[in-house]
Amino acid sequence: MDLNRDFPDLYETPPASYQPETTAVVEWTRSKRFVLSANFHDGAQGVVNYPYDRHQDLSISGTPSLTPDHDEFVSLATIFASACDPALGTLYPSDLTSSGITNGAAWYSIKGSLQDWQYRERGSFSTTVEVSASKSETWENSMNVEWPRFKEGMIAYATQVLDTLHVRVFDGTAGRPAANAEMRVVGREDTVSYTNAYGSIYRPLAPGVHQLNISVPDRVDRL
Repeated sequence: MDLNRDFPDLYETPPASYQPETTAVVEWTRSKRFVLSANFHDGAQGVVNYPYDRHQDLSISGTPSLTPDHDEFVSLATIFASACDPALGTLYPSDLTSSGITNGAAWYSIKGSLQDWQYRERGSFSTTVEVSASKSETWENSMNVEWPRFKEGMIAYATQVLDTLHVRVFDGTAGRPAANAEMRVVGREDTVSYTNAYGSIYRPLAPGVHQLNISVPDRVDRL
């Protein structure tokens, strides 16, 4: 079982059970308010892949399936790819462009990917980084070759969480931070962002003028 085909899918009927590793990641992710994440794969070299990984019709492959946050995903993926040493794209697969990034479905379609599930259900902007063409990487090669190459990209990518939209939501009656409030960006409603225990929402968002809809359970919506 390829675990990156085993997460709750956008269009498929859920199976009776998931692999234990999948269940552990799902439960862990549901217990946190992750803003930005990346998962690392072997099988191709020098690719930052961003959602979506599929069309509703899974037989459609090789054409982009874009989220409403395509502009932000392109920015995040480019920051990661260009900060690597050498920049991703220099060893990019020959069937793709030399930018070092790709939309998942534009490369090939899969179902049940982690990054699609994180974005749609959890509001976490997730990408997939293909590190090595080898499926049997050694520890020595990972630490001596891949880590130096990808380190600066990882740091540049992670620090983008400091440059996100930050909203604080309060209970208008009690004046306390509102936990579990939901925020949707008009025109980008494929994903929902949630407040943490301190009433804060952090969301990657491309520069521009945006309308926010915020709701609190059992309260009248008000911005």
